[in-house]
This record gives sequence, C-alpha cells and structure tokens, in this order.
Amino acid sequence: MSDHETHDQRCKNCDNPLRGEYCSNCGQRDIDFREDWRGLTSDFFSSMFNLDGRVPQGVFTLFFRPGLNAQLFLQGKRASQIPPLRFYLFSSLIYFIWFSSGDGITFFEEAANGAEAFGTHDNDLEKIISLKFEDPSAVQAEFNTWLPRVFLLSVPALALVTRLLFRKRGYVLLEHVVIAMQLLTFAMLWTLLSAALTWAISLASTETANVIEHVLPIWILIYPILAFRRIFELSWTKAILVNLLLFPLFNALFAVGAVLVLALAMWLS
Repeated sequence: MSDHETHDQRCKNCDNPLRGEYCSNCGQRDIDFREDWRGLTSDFFSSMFNLDGRVPQGVFTLFFRPGLNAQLFLQGKRASQIPPLRFYLFSSLIYFIWFSSGDGITFFEEAANGAEAFGTHDNDLEKIISLKFEDPSAVQAEFNTWLPRVFLLSVPALALVTRLLFRKRGYVLLEHVVIAMQLLTFAMLWTLLSAALTWAISLASTETANVIEHVLPIWILIYPILAFRRIFELSWTKAILVNLLLFPLFNALFAVGAVLVLALAMWLS
C-alpha cells in the first residue's frame, strides 16, 4: 500500500484509522474542502448554527409554544432541542447586525439634533454632551460595541430575577440561565421578525405596516406569562403577577446597563 493510500485512510485531524465517512475517534468528517467547497459550508453551518431538522420545529416552538423548548430541555430531552446557548449566541449575532444598521444611527442623529435645539449651554455637562454629539456616528459605533455586553449580562440578570421569584420551585441557577436564554432568544428573534414583516408590508401598504408594527410587540408582553405557566406550573393569576414583577425588575437592570453603556460610548468616542 502506498503512503498516499495510507494517508487517505487515516483521519487528518487525529490520524486515527478511518472506517467510514466520519472518524470514530474525533468525529471529523473525511472530506477535502479544496475539492468540494460544499463540505466546508455544510460543516460550518452544522457546527456553528446546528442547522438540521431541529431548527424549523425549534423556531416554530419558540415563537408559538412559550416555554416548551426550555421545559423539554430541562426534562432531559436535549437531543431533540436546539442547544440554548448556541441558539442565543446565533440570535444575538443576527440581532446586533440588524441593530448596527441605520436605525441606531438615526436615533443618535436625532439626539444630536435635540442637543442643538437647546441653543446655548449653561453648564459644563451640557457643553460636553453637545460636543460629543457633534459626531453621532462615533457615539453609535462605541454604543454598538459595548451594548452586546449588556445583553450577555442580561442572561444572568434575568436568571437571578427568576431564581428570586421562583426560589421554592427547586430549580438550580443554571436551569434559570437556560430559561433566561430561551426568553431572550425569543425576544430578539421576534423583534427581528416584526421588523422584517413591517418592512415587507410597508412596500405595499404603509397604513397596514404601521398597524403590524404596533400589534406584533404585544406578543412579547404576553409570552412570559404563558412561558412561566408552562415551566413553573402557575395559575393564571400567579403568572400575571409574576410577570408584573418581572418586567420592572429586569427593565430597571437593563436600563442601568444601557445608560452605563451610553455614558461609556460618549466618553470613548
């Protein structure tokens, strides 16, 4: 047997003998992406985003069966679920690509125009703010850089809040982290879906798009009630009360983080 043939029958990653398309030792697929670029792209999407048969069902369940993904995962049915951390990171990536588009720039440009509308500035703080907003794109760039940290920190923050509210339910903190990731993943993906639908419908009817823009976010408010009812087996009354407590606590924590990021962005820009 030639050296070339021996090499072809061994895994290029761990040099283990191959007895099929995948290495029995490390799991790497025996494919030369230089000859078949589809192998490179399929391995990338499969490993990074886990795009297989679970994704369509998982996304549908996430959108329209609140709390079921987290419930099944916590029950040990993990092979049939999209890994929560991977799902959350992928959603965060797409969300911040969208957030970094022109919408954010518009916000900071409007803030800059508002600062100019005040005219003269009587104190040093107003002068500093006005000076920073002379270049809103620079503030936006720093804001976009640091805001993902707030979203990453929002996972343990939300987990701590739910752990406090449901401390008698027997769930450990890591289980609350899974629940938090599922809730935040839904919020980001639903926001993206709402924006995409609003834009698409606006091409045909601006009035209908305006209605859709205000109706779809209502589901984000209702969703946690249904999710908590399913996961923690709450009554309607308790689920609604918990939701009323959860939103102010979590929004306050997130608002503090966002304000700190804005201050940091203005300082660094």
